[in-house]
Amino acid sequence: MKTFRVTTNTLNQIDDHIRLGKKIPAIKALREEHEGASLRDLKNAIDKRSGRSHPTNAMDIKPMVSIKSVTIDLGEGAVELSLDEMNMMTLVGMQKLGIDETRRVLDLHDMLVEWEKNITMSPSEKKEEE
Repeated sequence: MKTFRVTTNTLNQIDDHIRLGKKIPAIKALREEHEGASLRDLKNAIDKRSGRSHPTNAMDIKPMVSIKSVTIDLGEGAVELSLDEMNMMTLVGMQKLGIDETRRVLDLHDMLVEWEKNITMSPSEKKEEE
């Protein structure tokens, strides 16, 4: 089943609009995170989430998983860092870590950022990027 992944904040906005019977603002909130999606797909997904009649192939709307922080030990004990902080601390400690270990941590950072980016994209946005 195809799914629109949205931030928790956007999902809360969509649900609030649905509760108030405001379909158009709900569609607009979903469209802010999925600009490349068709209006029909957005409307059908909102109808599905609200329990209204919808096509059987309507997409779900689900919260996306996001990485808020990672715990990493760069040689001075475990520290909890955001992805950006992890990137910066790795570069700052590059001389101490060595080039191979620095590259390994930076590759992990890049992989996590790419994973997060891909989970936020709708299937149609992924096709356009390929």
